[in-house]
Amino acid sequence: MYKKIFIFTLLASSLFSACRKTIEFEPENNEDFIILFSELNPDSTFRAKLSRAKSIVVYENQKLINPKVEIYADGQLLEQLTYNATREIWLGTQKPEINKEYEVRAYADGLKTVSGTTTILPPVKYTLLTPTTLTPKAYIEWEMTIKDNGEEENYFQLNPYLYTKYEEKTATTTTYSETISRYLKRVKSEDPVLSHNSTEKEFLDDSPENDYLILSDELFNGKTYTLKYSFSLPYHLSQPEKVPGLIKYTVNTELRHISRELYLYYKTINIQDFYYENPFTEPVQIFSNVKNGAGVVGSYSSYNTSITLFDKK
Repeated sequence: MYKKIFIFTLLASSLFSACRKTIEFEPENNEDFIILFSELNPDSTFRAKLSRAKSIVVYENQKLINPKVEIYADGQLLEQLTYNATREIWLGTQKPEINKEYEVRAYADGLKTVSGTTTILPPVKYTLLTPTTLTPKAYIEWEMTIKDNGEEENYFQLNPYLYTKYEEKTATTTTYSETISRYLKRVKSEDPVLSHNSTEKEFLDDSPENDYLILSDELFNGKTYTLKYSFSLPYHLSQPEKVPGLIKYTVNTELRHISRELYLYYKTINIQDFYYENPFTEPVQIFSNVKNGAGVVGSYSSYNTSITLFDKK
């Protein structure tokens, strides 16, 4: 028997978990509006999340009347999404295709139709220098080499995660469980393209760290660049052979090629998080590409590698 557990330790691990944030948006006449979040990737079916809000309020308790979400490609209706009440998300049956542009439209009675567009980018492959020592330790040093396409601006997100597999035996049964744990906060780096959100000197010394691990190719446009960072491991996994029931343990490195919309959204969310409780700063305007409302419609594609640190075969 198998069961799967997914642990997300930072808000950025899923765009849809960001739907509880306060959105800084000023509609005309202070009217209600739709919040639309849609993060598309070619490995998953179309999906979106909706909420209702007024200007500068927490909107999680607001309700939409007769909501509807549609996907358009080349100006033609491709699919109408179906609401999944258990997951509180709108899901489709088709998957987006690489290099195609899609428009997500959302409707609700009495509110303006909102929409946003995004183009599905191809994944960017990288080479990962395997650490000389693969035995678990406090942290692992990584070197990721990316060959950048100089013909366009590119944006990325580093998304490392741990995979563990456990075995539990009884007198009559054997049960297996798998856990995926995303630990963005465990990544440390002094690399100039990753250590902060951007190379712009828009903040002085008191600037936010790059909690969402986003980066642009501004410093290595059209070049081959080696990104250096370290990833600390949970203490209890430093001696995996002593962990009861653990039979496999891997470190996975996912590089997401994200759309500009997602990059700007994560960047402004990161800044807002940093200055949120500072009374001497102005409110941060969260990036949105949604017409007549707020939220974001963005996309990404992934390239992933895995290194096994423990396998009790």
